[in-house]
Amino acid sequence: MALWPIILAVTLKFALLVLISLFQLFEKNGRFSLPDEC
Repeated sequence: MALWPIILAVTLKFALLVLISLFQLFEKNGRFSLPDEC
């Protein structure tokens, strides 16, 4: 099937965007450190 490479590429791009946004969010919160308010 010729659809598989397209689906795979779209999924990888989406996952990459999500990972980048998550990394930025964690960096904004203090570089992967847990909040001290627990």
